[in-house]
Amino acid sequence: MARTGSGKTAAFLIPLFERLHVNKTEIGTQAKYPRALILSPTRELATQTVKFFKELGRFVNLKVSTVLGGESMDAQFQAMHDKPDVVIATPGRFMHLCVEMEMKLDGVEYIVFDEADR
Repeated sequence: MARTGSGKTAAFLIPLFERLHVNKTEIGTQAKYPRALILSPTRELATQTVKFFKELGRFVNLKVSTVLGGESMDAQFQAMHDKPDVVIATPGRFMHLCVEMEMKLDGVEYIVFDEADR
C-alpha cells in the first residue's frame, strides 16, 4: 500500500532476477517453463510491470511473455511455445490459456500476486 514510485515492483523483481538467473546456470537445458509467474489484477498494471521488468532486467537474460485479456490468443499461444522464463498475466486470461494449452506449471519456482489485496 506504499505510494507510487516507492519501489514496490523492484522489491519483487530484484529477488526474482537473482533466483532465476542463478538457477538458470544450475539447471541448464533441464528447465521447465515458465519458471516464474506474476499475476496482476489489471492489464495496465501488468503492462507497467513488463516495462519495468525489461528496463531493470535487461542484462539478466530472462525471457518474459505477457498473457492479457483483450490481446490476440494466437500471439499468446505462440509466446508460451517460445518457453518464457517469466509470464506476467492477468488471472482470467492466464486461466483460460492454461486450460486451452493444458499447460503444466510444475516448473514454476516463483510466484508473485501483485496487488493481492485487489
